[in-house]
Amino acid sequence: MAGYAKGAARREEILRVALEVFTGGGYHGSSTREIATRVGLSEAGLFHHFGSKQQLLAAVLEARDARDALDADDPVAGLVALVRRNAGAPELVRLFAVTSAEATAPDHAAHDGFAARYARLCALLAAALGDPAHARLVVAAVDGLQVQWLYDPSIDMAADLELLLESLA
Repeated sequence: MAGYAKGAARREEILRVALEVFTGGGYHGSSTREIATRVGLSEAGLFHHFGSKQQLLAAVLEARDARDALDADDPVAGLVALVRRNAGAPELVRLFAVTSAEATAPDHAAHDGFAARYARLCALLAAALGDPAHARLVVAAVDGLQVQWLYDPSIDMAADLELLLESLA
C-alpha cells in the first residue's frame, strides 16, 4: 500500500509541475526534460509514468477538469464561477484553447478525453437547462469567449456568459 501511495504522490507532483511548465511556456515551448528535472527524474523515468508528452498533457488537462468539476446540483452557476476563475489564468486558458483544437485529430492523446469532457459537460448542462441544443450552445460560447478574451482581456467572459444564459431562460 505504501508503494502505491508513493507512486500516486509522484504522479500528482509530475502533473502539478507539468501544468506549471505547460502554462508557463505553452505546450510546444515546453520540454519534458525540464519537467523531469524539476521533479527529480530522468526523461525515461517521466515516460515510465506517462508514455509521451501528449499523454502527459492529456493527463494534466484531465486532472484539471476533475479539480474543476461542476456541481451536479447547479452546474450553470458552477460554469459561470469557473469562467470567472479562468479570467485569472490566461496561460491555462491558452493551453486549453490550443490543445482543444489540436485534440480534434483522432490520433491526439487528448482526443478521447476532450470528447468525453464535452459529452459530460453538455449532458450536465442539458439536464439543468432542459435542452441539449442550449447546452451545446453554452459550451460553444464559453470556448469562443475564452478565445476572444485571449485577444482582448477587457472582455468580461462571466458577464457575457450570464447574459447568454439569461437570454436562454
